[in-house]
Order: sequence, then C-alpha cells, then structure tokens
Amino acid sequence: MFFGPLNKNFCVIFYIFTVFSFIFICLAVVGGIAVLVKKPKLLDLKNSVASVLALFNLLLVYFIYRLIHTMCIKSL
Repeated sequence: MFFGPLNKNFCVIFYIFTVFSFIFICLAVVGGIAVLVKKPKLLDLKNSVASVLALFNLLLVYFIYRLIHTMCIKSL
C-alpha cells in the first residue's frame, strides 16, 4: 500500500512540472533580452556565462520532466 505503484493519474504531476519549466524558460529568455536591450553594459563574460548556464539548466530540467512524463504515460 505505501510502496506499491501509483496509478496513471499521478503522471499529471510531471506534466505540470513540464509546463512550469517551459514557462520559466520563456521568462528567462524574455528577461535576458530585456536586460540586453535596457542595460547592454551588463554584457560581460561573467554574466554571459552565468546566463547561458542558467538557461541550459532550465532546458535540462524541462527535458527531464518531459522524459519522465512520457515514461510514466507509456509504462502504465
């Protein structure tokens, strides 16, 4: 009962996480473009690398949740 498999309805949790991850990616891209337009002096190597790594991290989280959601749907 406490350690058994869950039913297919719990796959929705991974779908919700996927949607939130995609929204965060969109916000990060729009925010990055806004910073580049309003304050181009902030474009140095340190900030650029940090922004690219943060965006890569968000893309990775999105991909992982999407993959887990697909695996959850296909396995049940």
